[in-house]
Amino acid sequence: NDLDVDGEPITKYILIPHSFIPNRQKLLEREMRDKAPYQSWEQQGFITVTDTEIVDQKTVLNWTMEKAKELGLVIENWAFDPWNSAMAMTYLQDLGETVFEVYQSYSGLNDATVGLREEIYQQHIFYKKDPVFNFAMSNTVTRKSDGKIKIDKDATKFKIDPVDAAINGFKFAVLIEQNTKNRKSADAALDAWLNASEDWF
Repeated sequence: NDLDVDGEPITKYILIPHSFIPNRQKLLEREMRDKAPYQSWEQQGFITVTDTEIVDQKTVLNWTMEKAKELGLVIENWAFDPWNSAMAMTYLQDLGETVFEVYQSYSGLNDATVGLREEIYQQHIFYKKDPVFNFAMSNTVTRKSDGKIKIDKDATKFKIDPVDAAINGFKFAVLIEQNTKNRKSADAALDAWLNASEDWF
């Protein structure tokens, strides 16, 4: 394990992006508007079409739970922008899951945005190749207010939802305290996983 200046193991993070779109008509509209190959990305498995008027939140939750099960991961908590997420949050709380709200404000996102950027620069973030996430990242800019920052769209027509989700998740990955035993176990599992795969940036 890499060590920090205090001789403590450096925590590393895995990001597993995935995107959802409500229906095929929206997929085609967005492809024409953004001049981006959404149909190809869907065929490659980077986008799930939920076949609904708006993105079906249960489809998102089920995908996430199945992916965690597939990878042998335990979901400790869920982080949501509370806007338009009431159904998903209530559903998870009824299952006994731990749910947190992440308000999309400068004060709510500054530390996580700065922290995630720093961890990326330090190469402590690992993620599978995902062109949808990369496209969203390319459309992202930082805005400042009273010394605090958060991300925003470069142009109102482009979506940056995958980046928003990454910051929300990172906020609680960092803030929720892990005991020493869990941290060592997580680091060992992470190292084994990374060593077994050649498909990481």
